[in-house]
Amino acid sequence: MLYSLSIFPVLNTLFLLSIHREVIVTPINDILRAGHLLKQGFCLFMNFHKFLKGLEPNANGHLIEDIWGFSDREINANHDFIQTLFPLDEPSNWSLNKLYLEDSKEIEKIRFDPIAVGNILKSKEWFLEFLRRNDNWQYSHNHNQLRITRVIKSLLLLVSREEAHLFYEEILNSLNHDAKIPDVSFEYWTSSFDANLLREVR
Repeated sequence: MLYSLSIFPVLNTLFLLSIHREVIVTPINDILRAGHLLKQGFCLFMNFHKFLKGLEPNANGHLIEDIWGFSDREINANHDFIQTLFPLDEPSNWSLNKLYLEDSKEIEKIRFDPIAVGNILKSKEWFLEFLRRNDNWQYSHNHNQLRITRVIKSLLLLVSREEAHLFYEEILNSLNHDAKIPDVSFEYWTSSFDANLLREVR
């Protein structure tokens, strides 16, 4: 099977390694695990539906079960798994790989697949447990506040408004009495619901 890679921002270009005029197709997982492509700003295509079902790895060669096994340190230090656990229909401004759900048909497949939806909800609980164990995200600006925004948006897109609200309520209930989260983060969280409602109306 050939995998399609592209150099951002050029899309749909087949990536081949050519040495001395000979085309070499390198096993994709070897490339991904080495991390060479993403570090150089390459854009890679993946099947989100199959990843969320646990059938294929993400852009870094991780199955969804691999990510659930990350330590707290790995969760906090890695910045490119969250886009695949909680995909959106828009590219991230904070990730080199720019992975997102471009195909509306794939979005529908995920929405109506109980296994994929179940794994998204499992990822939601997994991330909540991480946030409960670590409260440093509750003080000043923190990248986990942006992750919370993504989870809300992804739940709205792929699961339901109810599940997104439940997640947001869990976030609020987990806050310490002296938490100092910037107002702008609360605005991002609440505006995600407003933006989704506008899209539904349209």
